[in-house]
Amino acid sequence: MIVEFEQEYLSELYKTGQCKSKKYRFQPNVVTKYKKCIDILISANRIEDIFPFRSLNYEVLSGDIIYQGKLTVPH
Repeated sequence: MIVEFEQEYLSELYKTGQCKSKKYRFQPNVVTKYKKCIDILISANRIEDIFPFRSLNYEVLSGDIIYQGKLTVPH
């Protein structure tokens, strides 16, 4: 699956585990879970492959947003 980051700090967080900006600080366990969720998305070939991971709380967005979804990183 193709994963695109809308905000630069999310991309930095996934690639390096931290953000350059002091505005965005996260606990190490949140960063680890975030990376795990992104890895699951990247390894999925289709949307149905992530349905077994109930903890992701995947939702398809409606309205003007086509082919986009939202997921929640568990605490």
